[in-house]
Amino acid sequence: MVSSLRVIIVRKILSVFAVFIVLALFGKIDFSDRGYDSFFGQVRSYEIYEAGQPVELHTNVVNRADENIEDVKARMLIYDTGDVTGGTAFDVDHGDSYGRFLVWETGNVPPGEYLARITVSNDHFRKVRHRYITII
Repeated sequence: MVSSLRVIIVRKILSVFAVFIVLALFGKIDFSDRGYDSFFGQVRSYEIYEAGQPVELHTNVVNRADENIEDVKARMLIYDTGDVTGGTAFDVDHGDSYGRFLVWETGNVPPGEYLARITVSNDHFRKVRHRYITII
């Protein structure tokens, strides 16, 4: 059990590293944005879930702009399954933050690693983060 967990963790680290290299080579990652100086705060979740268990990611939108931001949407896309989850639009006042849970109902999803694209956007900005989710 312990050795298989180590294998999963090592594979996950190598997979994340490989994805970042590929994305960086094609200019899809903006390395100047570390998450705290933009609208997109943090994405929090467990990394490993049991099959059938809903996956919950919590994301923050932090408004550091000089004005209110309106009609912000947060959504999550699971590349391998095409599942998309998100909620209604919300507003974030100047200097405020807003948290949103994104829930993926895994249902009959087979065990494996899934790459999730988490997007926070409105008509004026779009920020994207990626997270690996492991179903065991």
